[in-house]
Amino acid sequence: MRLKRKDRPPSHVRWFGLPAILALATLALITRAGVSVWYRPCRMGIKPVVASSPSCPSLLLDLEPLLVALGLWTIGLAAWWMVRRDPTIRSFVLYTQIGAGVLAAGNLSAMGDQMGGRLFYLLLGWFSPLAFHFHLKLLGQPPGRVESIVRDVLYSLAVALSLPFLLWRVAVLQQRGWFIILRALVRLSATLAMVLAATLLFWNYRRRASTVARRRIRLVTFGTLLAFAPLLLLSLLPDTLGAPAHVPYEFTFPWLLLSPLAYVYSLFRHRLVRTEPALSRAAAHYLLVTLLLSV
Repeated sequence: MRLKRKDRPPSHVRWFGLPAILALATLALITRAGVSVWYRPCRMGIKPVVASSPSCPSLLLDLEPLLVALGLWTIGLAAWWMVRRDPTIRSFVLYTQIGAGVLAAGNLSAMGDQMGGRLFYLLLGWFSPLAFHFHLKLLGQPPGRVESIVRDVLYSLAVALSLPFLLWRVAVLQQRGWFIILRALVRLSATLAMVLAATLLFWNYRRRASTVARRRIRLVTFGTLLAFAPLLLLSLLPDTLGAPAHVPYEFTFPWLLLSPLAYVYSLFRHRLVRTEPALSRAAAHYLLVTLLLSV
C-alpha cells in the first residue's frame, strides 16, 4: 500500500539517512584503524614476539592508507552535499565510502587484527558490484538485459565470497587449502568489475547515452582507469599472482583519489574548461608511464 504524501518520511530524512549512517560507520572504522596505528606495539617500545618480524614502519607510511581513505570519505560526502539531487550521487557515496572502508580495514588486517581482516575481505568483495553499479548509473537510463545479468552475477558472487568470512575467522580460513583460491577470487573480483564496467560503458556509449551522459562517462571512466591502473597493474595483480616483485601498495593508494575527483570534475566541468587540455595531456603521459612500468 502506498503511503500518502503526509505519511511519507520528510525529504531531508530520505536524503540524509543512508549516506549519513554509512559515513559515520566508515569514519568510525578509519578512526579505529588510526588509533591502532598510533598505538602499534612496536611503536610503543614493545618487542615483537617473533624475532624475524619486520621493522616498525614510519608513522607517516603507516597512516598513508588511512589518509587516502579519509580523502575518499571527504570527497564522497562533499559531492553528496553539493549535488544531492543528482541521480548517480547515492551510488557514488556507496562507492567512495566502501572504498574508504576497504583501505581502513586492510590497514587493520595488516596489523594482525582478526576483525579487521574479516571486514577487509567482506568490504572488498562488496566493493566490486557497487563499483560496477555506480559506473552503470552513469548511462542515465535503466540497465539493459546484459547489464542487469552482469550486475546480478557480481552481486551473487559477492554473497558467495562473503559467506566463508562470516562463518570463520581469517586465521581459521588460512589453514584451509582452498583459502589461496578464495583470497585470489576476492582480490581479482575488483579487477573483473572494473573491466566489465569499462567494457559495457564503451559498448553503450553511443547507442544509449545522452550527450550530457557521454561527457560524464568519458571523464569518469578515464579517471577511474587512471586511478586503478597503478594499483591493479603494479601491486594487486603481481602480488596476487605471485610475481617475483611488485610495487608496494603504499605507493599506489594515493592515485585512487583520481576516480572520485574525476566524478566531481564532471559535475563542475563548465567552470574548469580552460584547464582541460593540460589535464588531458598529463593524464595521457601518466597512463603511458604506468603501462610501461607494468610491462
